[in-house]
Amino acid sequence: MRRLVQDALEIRKREYEDDDFILRLSASAFSDYSRRSGPNTLGFVRAESAHTFIAWRGSERIGFASIDCHGAQASLQAIAVIQSEKGRGVGACLLAAAETAARAQAARQLSLCTGEANVEALQLFLRSGFRIVRRLPSYYARGQNACALSKRLAPA
Repeated sequence: MRRLVQDALEIRKREYEDDDFILRLSASAFSDYSRRSGPNTLGFVRAESAHTFIAWRGSERIGFASIDCHGAQASLQAIAVIQSEKGRGVGACLLAAAETAARAQAARQLSLCTGEANVEALQLFLRSGFRIVRRLPSYYARGQNACALSKRLAPA
């Protein structure tokens, strides 16, 4: 599945060759939350129930998002964009691809957790229609607080 989204940005499904990129970006993007963020992220993107998308600009990988679907419930496991591409709509496009995949799997709810101090991510999720459903003190391995967010998905 390949599709042109905007300004030479392409979102496609993860392939095995993307795993090193996912490992490196997640290790960098999530290092504040876990010492093993790269291997942990790679573990769940390889799960049978995972749907992972890679954002490309030209010949460069610039971000990824991964969801896990179980019946009517889907969970955004990770979303990350390289630093130089932040603020250019890549995260929103990845999130839209994840929501489309969740709907296609008959999910009616998409949930996620993100660091309470991760204002950039919180703004993306709130702009995209998510609502904070609860705050989770000391949720991450390194003690940071998190916010649980959820969004109702309309049928595909």
